[in-house]
Amino acid sequence: MGAISNTNDYGINGMDGFARAAQKEGVCIEYYEAFESTDPEHSVRVRQIVDVIRNATSKVIVTFVSHREIKILVAELQRQNISGLQWVGSEAWLTDDSLIDSEGHTALIGAIGFTVRKA
Repeated sequence: MGAISNTNDYGINGMDGFARAAQKEGVCIEYYEAFESTDPEHSVRVRQIVDVIRNATSKVIVTFVSHREIKILVAELQRQNISGLQWVGSEAWLTDDSLIDSEGHTALIGAIGFTVRKA
């Protein structure tokens, strides 16, 4: 499985907790990448992440990102014609209605999500 987060406390702490739980359960995380939509160089970073996704064997991607980051990421995946991924995400983007009108949103059909009981 792959893992993508943003570089703020939400993404870093969320992914850290997930990685500990995954390791405890014997789940392999093939890659972990992070970016922030507010970074002036985010488009370069997103292309690097898409290269990692393209070359990875895993087809499941766990995300701790906002709706801004997921929109940027799936738009680039669509531009590069990469599909067939299973998305697992936090409520941060899964519950955002604005994704319906964004470029690449069809890549997210079938995404599953979770919420944190104590935040």
